Parts: sequence; structure tokens; C-alpha cells
Amino acid sequence: RTNYDKYVVDENFRFNADGHKIDHSAEMTFYYNDKKGEGGTAILGGQGNYLSARADHELEIRESVETENEIFFFNKLSAEVGSLKNGDHIALRTRQGRYITASENGSLKALGTHKIIQWQIFTIFMCGDGKFNMLSDHGKYVSDFHGFDNRSHGRRGKRSGFNARYEEKSPLVFEVQATERADEGSIFICGEKGEYLSVDDNHVVRASETRGENEHFTYIHKTPSSFLDV
Repeated sequence: RTNYDKYVVDENFRFNADGHKIDHSAEMTFYYNDKKGEGGTAILGGQGNYLSARADHELEIRESVETENEIFFFNKLSAEVGSLKNGDHIALRTRQGRYITASENGSLKALGTHKIIQWQIFTIFMCGDGKFNMLSDHGKYVSDFHGFDNRSHGRRGKRSGFNARYEEKSPLVFEVQATERADEGSIFICGEKGEYLSVDDNHVVRASETRGENEHFTYIHKTPSSFLDV
């Protein structure tokens, strides 16, 4: 399954990433093949074709494993970074003691609440290489794309900012450092544009090209019910 919730399928004599469901064409068989002595895998599609990558970086199909073009190598994706694991629920506390809050309209705010509320709880999904998707309570992903951007047509606005308006996943890079407390840690969050999630002295959520105190957050991770019981 791709990052866009489509499936890689073997159909119509080619591989594509436009499958809408898991069926025979989406079933892949992996065969260990160590021709180069580095450990490798051949990928056989549901229609009996092998995936092949040509020298010009185009993909095609082969009826059999004939060359190194049909051999692929997998990088293992970590299911955890620091003390955070895939599927964890977290809240982000600013250095001023406020919490990042996702509003219904998708805007992010830093609110000073007596206790952590539902809109301040995010679910994280690891996607490897120190990246993760962060899902709000409203079912939208945190991203550094501004509201006027038209992502479906590939156009991105010039202004920067973080929000939680989109259903499309947006990988974020995060740097985590654990603390003495098992349920807390230190975190910096960087978006796809290379800017950091930031909260200024007026408690406004912004994007920053540099990293400092305003970009430093404390993450708290518990079960959703434990958050609300505090």
C-alpha cells in the first residue's frame, strides 16, 4: 500500500500504484535471490510477472528473473523512534506550558488549558527514516502546507505555516530525546518544506527556518483515556 492509500498491482501487463482494493493482482510473492552476494529479493506479481527496473529508472515487467534489474533490496523501517512507537497518542507542550491544539477548521493553536483535551491528542504513524504522520482528533494530518495551497494539482503556496486541514498524509521529520520520565520526552518537528513547527512569544503557531527554544516541545504520550483522566 502506498502513502496515498492505493495498492501496487500487477495488471494489464504492467505494474502500477492505482489499485483500490486487495485482490489477486495486488498479491505479491517475494523470492530471496542472492546473485550479487548482498541479499536480494525478486518480486512476482499476481498475474505472474516479475517487477524489473531498467537502467533509465523506468519500471517494466519480465516473465522471469533474467538480470540484476529484477533484484531489489529492502531497507528495514523502524517501528519506533526513541520512546515513541507506531500508533502512540501524544500531546505537544510548548515551553510556555501551552498545548498544540487542532481546531475543527484545521488551524493549529497553542492553548493554555487546565488539562489536556481531546483536540490536543494526536496519533502518530511511523513511515521510516525518522519520519512520521501525525493525525489529529478530527481525522486530518498535520502538515506545513498553507490553507490556500492546491495539493491535488501540485501547486504549493509561497507562505509557510502548519495546519491540520488535509486528509492526505504528510510525512514529518522529528528528532526525539527521551527524558527521565517514561511518558515524556523532548521533540523538534520539521515539515516537508524544511521548516520547523514553532510557537512564538505571542503563542501563535508558525513555521521557522531555524531551530531554537520556540521550536522545542515536550511530548507526552499516554492512552487517550489516560490523557482525559488527568
